[in-house]
Amino acid sequence: MDQQIQPAPLATRRRRSLQIIYLLALISLLLGAYLFHHWFFMPEDLRRMQGNWVIVKVTDARGDVEQKPGHPEVVTFMGRTAVLPGMPDEFIPFDIKDGTFYLCDPDNTHTILGFKVSLPLWLSRAKGVAFGTYEFRDGRLVLCFIGEMDESRKAQEVLYLERIKAN
Repeated sequence: MDQQIQPAPLATRRRRSLQIIYLLALISLLLGAYLFHHWFFMPEDLRRMQGNWVIVKVTDARGDVEQKPGHPEVVTFMGRTAVLPGMPDEFIPFDIKDGTFYLCDPDNTHTILGFKVSLPLWLSRAKGVAFGTYEFRDGRLVLCFIGEMDESRKAQEVLYLERIKAN
């Protein structure tokens, strides 16, 4: 009545450990792809926007100059985030699609396994999304702010940006 437990053959244990290693490698690969997918699939216009831009002038919808900054105000695009003047420590999620840009509320994050994650616009319904149109004109980037998603579609403010030349 004594039954001895037979140890698993060495080949079976080796196969199980390889399966676990392959599973961990696959999970690592998928996690890395999620973290870096925005670099691989960045639209061409968003690549052109990358870097530092100085605000040349700000006009209203009719073209009347609202202000010409006395000191240079810099807008920085890094990946799919933007740093706006007056908020140097906040990275605001920024995305473009078909000539339209979207600025999201920086607090629009989700907690997954204890980590704060900013989900892409197409995956989550972001709150506080400002939007507008953009175009490249004569070496300048023109951002025409329309407003929040719920507001009327009239242009409210137009920013003219010039790329800061590297020395």
